[in-house]
Amino acid sequence: MLLTTAYAQQCTQCDEKTELGRSTWHLLHEIVRYGDLEYEPAFMNLIKILSVLYPCEECKNHISEYISNRRIQMSERWLCEFHNSVNVRLNKPVFDCNINSDFINNNEIL
Repeated sequence: MLLTTAYAQQCTQCDEKTELGRSTWHLLHEIVRYGDLEYEPAFMNLIKILSVLYPCEECKNHISEYISNRRIQMSERWLCEFHNSVNVRLNKPVFDCNINSDFINNNEIL
């Protein structure tokens, strides 16, 4: 019974982590897609803040690592490359960053 409870909690945490990730990617992609470049400093701050406050420890560490040797840019290309780096870690498909809409399928982030 304990194993079943622990497994159920783990699955719930996985589901929450997946939903958190999907929602965060959706937000970031929408900001980059529709935001004006005048807001790039705010976007840069947002990414830096996520590297400190993101509720998933593993994800937060990956954000920190990724931005430690890359200049944050408010561009679809930069975000696509960042998203792809996460997808590689998760064994998910990598998308062509030359095609801007690859990550979005019927308003759902892949």
